[in-house]
Amino acid sequence: MPPPVAEVLQGLFPSKHLATQATCGYSARIATPSIDQRILDMSQGARGRIPPPIVLAINVCEDILLSNETATLDLYRCFTSIVCREFPAFQPSIFVHLDLTNGRGSVELKVALYPIDHEESPIVETSETVFFDDPRNITQICFELGAVEFTAPGEHLVTVHAGHERIAERRIVVFQEE
Repeated sequence: MPPPVAEVLQGLFPSKHLATQATCGYSARIATPSIDQRILDMSQGARGRIPPPIVLAINVCEDILLSNETATLDLYRCFTSIVCREFPAFQPSIFVHLDLTNGRGSVELKVALYPIDHEESPIVETSETVFFDDPRNITQICFELGAVEFTAPGEHLVTVHAGHERIAERRIVVFQEE
C-alpha cells in the first residue's frame, strides 16, 4: 500500500513551497500545494514516460519588454479579443507569454494560432527548445508570433505543444466592429 499523499509530499517538498525561477534571472518562493499534488500525480502516471511541463498561465499581448533594472518581464496590451473594422484584418504584433513548471530536461515547445474550425492549418506557429533544470521551478517563456492577418471574424486558439502533445490552449475571439 502506498504511503499517504501528505507523507510523500512532505518528503518531496519539506517546506511545502516550490522555488520559482524565471528565465530573466529572478527567483522567489511561493506556496503552491495544488502544484505539488499535480506533480506527484504526474510522476505516478505512466511509468517510463517523462510527463510534459504544466502550463500555469498563457498571456497573449501586443508587446513584452525585459526591464534591465528589475530583470522582470513587462507585458503590454494583453487581450482576449480583437475588434476589427473590416476583413482581412491585420494585427501588427502578437506575443505569447507562458509560465511553466514540472519541466524536465530539454523540451521542444511549439506555440500555434489556429482558427477554431481549421485546426489542421495554423495561421502562424513557432517553436523553441527549452531546457528545464528543475521540475519545481517556474519558468517564463516568451514567443513572438509576429504580424498576423485574420481573414474572417470568429474564434481562434493559441495552442501550446510539448513535443507532439497539446498541453494547453487559450481562446481569442476576433470580432467585426458594427
